[in-house]
Amino acid sequence: MNLRGRKASLPRAGHARPEYVSSDGLVVHHYNRDGRVKDYDFSRLPVAEPLQRSLATLFADRCVPHIWGVHTTSENNWMPLEQFAVFLSQQDHRHLRRLGLVPPFQPRPTGGSSAPRADHGGCRRLGGEHRFRCPI
Repeated sequence: MNLRGRKASLPRAGHARPEYVSSDGLVVHHYNRDGRVKDYDFSRLPVAEPLQRSLATLFADRCVPHIWGVHTTSENNWMPLEQFAVFLSQQDHRHLRRLGLVPPFQPRPTGGSSAPRADHGGCRRLGGEHRFRCPI
C-alpha cells in the first residue's frame, strides 16, 4: 500500500532483482537508492583467493540499498579493506601462507615503510564482527 492507501503497482514483466555479486564471486555490485551501480573488484586485493571471496561475501551482504543506501558508505568501507589486504600481504609469517591468507611465495616489498597502515575499524564495520569467514 502507498501513503494514500492504494495498492502498489507490480514491476514490469521480466523484472528481476539485481545480482550483488558476479558469477565468479569476486566482484561486488553496490546499487544505491537511486539504482546507480558501483563495482568493487576483490580480485585486485593482494591476498589469497579464498580470503578475497570471503571478504567479497561479507561486503556484498552490506551492499544493499536498505543498508548502504549511498556509494559513499561503500567507498568508506572499501578503503580500510584495501589497506588491510596490503597489510596482510606485507607480513612475512609462514603461518599466514599455510592458512591460505596470502598467496604462496609472494615477495615482500623492499624499501621504506611507505605502505598504508591498516585500520581495524573497517573490519568492525562489516556486520560488527571481528573475524573473517575464510573457506579454507
